[in-house]
Amino acid sequence: MWRMGFCSEVIKLIRALVSEGHAKVHPNGRFTRSFRLERGVWQGCPISPWLFALNTQPLMKLIREGEQNGELVEMSVPRSKSLLHRLFADDSGMAIQADEKNY
Repeated sequence: MWRMGFCSEVIKLIRALVSEGHAKVHPNGRFTRSFRLERGVWQGCPISPWLFALNTQPLMKLIREGEQNGELVEMSVPRSKSLLHRLFADDSGMAIQADEKNY
């Protein structure tokens, strides 16, 4: 995020929001003790879509550059638009054509 131009205060705020998550599990009608989340963000976290968008920007830049210089070619899908990459919510997918020289 620093390389993307975010100031240190914003980075600290996001780090605090992500690193201080706690959760409980509700098996058999009773909650467990609270435990610290060690990876990722909790499901339904309002900051999650923004973090996904920020983290996919470098990947999308590489994909666009690969497409522009001919290293990546969109896959043709019958009766549909050409498909190279799709992003939705917290998921991503790629479909590219390959030839023997790239194996």
